[in-house]
Amino acid sequence: MDFRSADTFTESLARLTGDEQEAVQTTAFDLQVDPKSPGL
Repeated sequence: MDFRSADTFTESLARLTGDEQEAVQTTAFDLQVDPKSPGL
């Protein structure tokens, strides 16, 4: 599966605090690894 992020996602990510960015990036990575993850 291809994973793409929109420019607006990247721009929005930049406006978050460091902790928030880390949480979003971790979640996005988890979705890439297992899109059917029941915990998300």
